[in-house]
Amino acid sequence: MTVNYVNGFDWIPSNSSQVTMKGYLAAERWYISRKPNNDTYVDLAWPTATTTGRFGFGNAMFFGASIISSGGPYFLGIVHPITYSGSTIILNAACRRLSNSVVAGIPGGGAIGIYDGVYGICRIAVTLSPNGIIRVWTGDPTNIGVTVSQLITSVTGVFLEDVWFHLQIKITFGLSNTGALEIRVNNETVIDAPATNIAAGDCICLGVVQGINLNSYYNGFVIDDLSVNDSSGDIHDNFLGNLRVKTQAVIADGTHIDSSIGGTAPAATHWQSVNVVRTDDTKYVYTPTVSDYDLYDLAANQTGPFARAVQVRLVARQDDATQRTIKAALKTSTTLSLGTLEFHLNQDYSHWTDVWQVSPDTGTDFTTAELNVLEAGFEVHS
Repeated sequence: MTVNYVNGFDWIPSNSSQVTMKGYLAAERWYISRKPNNDTYVDLAWPTATTTGRFGFGNAMFFGASIISSGGPYFLGIVHPITYSGSTIILNAACRRLSNSVVAGIPGGGAIGIYDGVYGICRIAVTLSPNGIIRVWTGDPTNIGVTVSQLITSVTGVFLEDVWFHLQIKITFGLSNTGALEIRVNNETVIDAPATNIAAGDCICLGVVQGINLNSYYNGFVIDDLSVNDSSGDIHDNFLGNLRVKTQAVIADGTHIDSSIGGTAPAATHWQSVNVVRTDDTKYVYTPTVSDYDLYDLAANQTGPFARAVQVRLVARQDDATQRTIKAALKTSTTLSLGTLEFHLNQDYSHWTDVWQVSPDTGTDFTTAELNVLEAGFEVHS
């Protein structure tokens, strides 16, 4: 497995307890970063859905500096735990620096990178600066007062402000100057540091590098189409090129339905019961039987030529005392395939994902034709 995480920020479920950005981020396993304060760590306040300036949603995610750091520079933002194999990880994202969203006097540069949840610091943070400059920052857990320092910068003009571009960050972890860092913009290398001491982290991070000495770097930025892969295996184990993450919505019942329709205001069909934004008890499908499974048709929106991976998202809970587990299900033209992960249900709605690296039919990348006839769903596994 080399594709570790995918998020297009265009599938945003909510329920009565998840109407704030905190609810969405928590459901997607994003957590607030910790701001070092001398020798202790202070939890930062989550933003609400009405907060302006720091987080925002549309078909992408917006970050801008809205809290002025009294020291630093620090990293402020959100983090997501990841697992990866080997010593190399590659972050892929569409980015856009917003020159017209600058708030005068509020320093900070929009950042994406690798975060260390133990020390609460960025191991690597890549920021977008004025004049098309990419700056790389690194964290030092032995210097709590300054949790990031500038490591290297690109030349000017490697990207244009207010224009989307594709960013790829390849980090090879190592000690005693054995690490490496390569950054590509639109598939062209703009930073290559082959002898950099880079320590590993356990999370990806999105947010701002901020501090009173960063006035020349302040800006807002937008990120979309985020994915993470590593160097394990023999597929998708290096730079993946310009990618787009797109959600395919459920549009009809698939070829197999075992569940029943439920809810306080039940829908007329199974697919309408699961094609919902609010994850509550208004509309849902249910089954208590092990090995029952549902499949649903998806909107055909792939224009090709192929896909690097397919990710299935599930939202579910149990409603009795019997412990159940479920798996994601995917059906291509000839093959029904269950995901490798087994998800344990509890009394609250939980959100899970599983990733298929290649087509179960061919063992290679999904083609446009395969993607546009996919069916996705779930199975009650135990």
